[in-house]
Amino acid sequence: MAPASELTDARRALAALQGDVTGTVVIGAFQSVLQALLVPLVDELKERLPGLDVALQEMDAADGQRALREGAVDILLLEADSPTGRSSPRGTHD
Repeated sequence: MAPASELTDARRALAALQGDVTGTVVIGAFQSVLQALLVPLVDELKERLPGLDVALQEMDAADGQRALREGAVDILLLEADSPTGRSSPRGTHD
């Protein structure tokens, strides 16, 4: 899960684009992230960026990674339980 500082940075970046953001973004995540982080964030985004449609999809890691590769989701939030010292897989950010 992304640290609070990364979510704050994302909110600030979106706020800077306020008038220019339109379209649909599909976010995939597991249930606890959807409920705890994304639902409140979507409400805030709807208020700040009325031209943006956000679709949330509940999915596990394997289905989510497949959906991301296939372009079915734009953003995927996963829980990383990587052993210490191992780097994140290519194309991901931990």
